[in-house]
Amino acid sequence: MAENLISPEVVWAERSDVLYVTIRLTDIHDHRLDVAEDKLTFRGWGGTGNSKHGCDLEFFRPVYPQESRQKMTEREIFLRLAKKEPGPYWNCLVKGKKPHFLHTDFNRWRDEDESDVDGDDEPELDRLMSQMGGLGGSPGDLGDSIDSDDSDDDDLPDLESKPAEQQEVANDVHGDGETVEMDDESKATE
Repeated sequence: MAENLISPEVVWAERSDVLYVTIRLTDIHDHRLDVAEDKLTFRGWGGTGNSKHGCDLEFFRPVYPQESRQKMTEREIFLRLAKKEPGPYWNCLVKGKKPHFLHTDFNRWRDEDESDVDGDDEPELDRLMSQMGGLGGSPGDLGDSIDSDDSDDDDLPDLESKPAEQQEVANDVHGDGETVEMDDESKATE
């Protein structure tokens, strides 16, 4: 008898030597995850309605199960699978037709011609920004310091005092040109 399973969302990305596979399912419990050289099998309870979920993925090429790692959180199971043959990117994660629940993990994806270095991309960004030019100075030099005097700052009025003309308009509550003196409590209710 076939199992009645709901497919969890599965996303994946890769590098030349590793695959990143994430099974997205909240509140996972009573689960079984088997990684073989050519296949990944998942069964477990969780998600909305605490339903039974499962999927079977037959890999496009072999992986090293013994060198693979996994991490489980409240929302997902993250797998780092070592490719048996490092080299060019695969065309897909699985053999045959792509299952409807399998998607690209664009948060982890990198094009094959990009650097394989994981982690902080800021040094690369700094290098690119310094090549762009246009700002003048060295990277990190933003020109004038924050404490410099700006000529347009001199003409700004004080925020706490209103000019006499604005005060009269504010006190003309009826719009008839006559000013009405108001105490602070009356101003708050008008």
